[in-house]
Amino acid sequence: VEQKLSNIISAPASASDRSIANAATSIKQIFNTLNEKNFFSFSYIENSGNRFRRGIYEYCTNETTPLEIMQSSIAGDAHFMQALEEEKPVRALVRALNRMRGALSRIFALSVVRDNPGVPDGDAENRVEEFRKLAEVVWNKKAPNQYGSEVMSFTIIKDTFNTCVEEFRTMKKNVKDYLRDEHTRRFLDRDTAIAGRDNFSRQDAIDQVFVPKTHTVWMQGTRNSAYDHLRSRNFESLLNLHEQYFRRPSQFGVHA
Repeated sequence: VEQKLSNIISAPASASDRSIANAATSIKQIFNTLNEKNFFSFSYIENSGNRFRRGIYEYCTNETTPLEIMQSSIAGDAHFMQALEEEKPVRALVRALNRMRGALSRIFALSVVRDNPGVPDGDAENRVEEFRKLAEVVWNKKAPNQYGSEVMSFTIIKDTFNTCVEEFRTMKKNVKDYLRDEHTRRFLDRDTAIAGRDNFSRQDAIDQVFVPKTHTVWMQGTRNSAYDHLRSRNFESLLNLHEQYFRRPSQFGVHA
């Protein structure tokens, strides 16, 4: 849809009235179909028992708009419309979301980290948004080419989702264990009167465990990857990296 509108707006003066009219008719047909299918009611996933679909529903109803979805570069294309005509609205929706930067990773996070209203806010189990950030990192780690020239197929997205569920389960457990680790607690209690640079506290440094950097950095002659250290439970190296974050946050590009 966005491409069709762009073509009309940028059409030179020599463009025929017929070509403009045809484009407008095509756009009208797309929106008529969306209306007939009640596509943006999302009723077809509202009560789904599938957690991926529940995540899609939460994202589409609370964190984006129909306009943003239709601004996706492939919303309304031939494959999108074919899925609608075949009564496969979820496939059409996922195809559009596929080209919305950050959408699939956020949907994954919403799918695997649910609110815990009965748990106190200070409890590690209820650090919902922090664990959702971790889930987004996991998705982006496992789907590095999601914005490439090839659109991820529905099957690949489902397979990636299942792979990420297992990876996130491991990472979440390791985060909890790291936060409880004796050496981590000692680091937090050390020199509490001394503030870090750029108003970056020791707690800020430790909280980077929820957004572990996936790239490798050289430090003291060795390769360091926060993500890999966390995944392999190399807490000593991870804590050493977090201590460097505390001392030089701007150098490592971290912030509170």
